[in-house]
Amino acid sequence: MIIIECGDDLDRSLEIEGQSLQKSNLSKLNLHRAMLEKQNLSYSNMVESDFRGAFLSEADLSYSNCRGASFITAFLDGANLEGVSLIDGKLSSAILKNAQLLNADLSGVDVGYADFDGANLSGAIIKCLRIELASFNSAIYSDLTVWPNNFNPVEAGAVLM
Repeated sequence: MIIIECGDDLDRSLEIEGQSLQKSNLSKLNLHRAMLEKQNLSYSNMVESDFRGAFLSEADLSYSNCRGASFITAFLDGANLEGVSLIDGKLSSAILKNAQLLNADLSGVDVGYADFDGANLSGAIIKCLRIELASFNSAIYSDLTVWPNNFNPVEAGAVLM
């Protein structure tokens, strides 16, 4: 059994059956301020879950379905978000420094004030809301990365690789 501490004062816990969070169904859960640093959550279902203020530094969320999930003010620095679907989700004020977002789909995601500094955005779909308010210093992207038509990633500090 896995116990996830969460809540405003980490005063709540969520018990998950099994020995791994990989391929977990975490859909529509309130995981506000959850402590999930360095956890393997790959291939999980996190549709419409609330990860506001969650600690996910260096966590592996690769190939997870996070459609409509909220990661407002979450710590995702160094996290692996390769192939993640976060369509219509929220990343406002989230920290994604040095995160791996290869081939991720961020269509319709609110990224206002999010920090993507040093992140790898190669092949990702970054057609986001409030993108002009996000930070992309030294973030790398490829010719396959899809940006909004009116957004210039180079002017925002991103580097084409």
